[in-house]
Amino acid sequence: MATRFSVNDNIPWKTRFFTIWGGQAISIIGSQLVQFALIWYLTVQTGSATVLATASLVGLLPNVILGPFIDTLVDR
Repeated sequence: MATRFSVNDNIPWKTRFFTIWGGQAISIIGSQLVQFALIWYLTVQTGSATVLATASLVGLLPNVILGPFIDTLVDR
């Protein structure tokens, strides 16, 4: 069951917000670094521009295609 937060918790809302926001920011940065490293690794190992383009598309297309729909659902 979800907990209700009240104004009288003696914990400022900014502390909670920036704790969650900071965790999300670190998670997103880590995910993007891993994606970049995988694309770089595949490119260096194969030496192929086709592999570079394919890996980049595979990494970016889910955000481009699903982003507008998922963002709308999340904002609700």
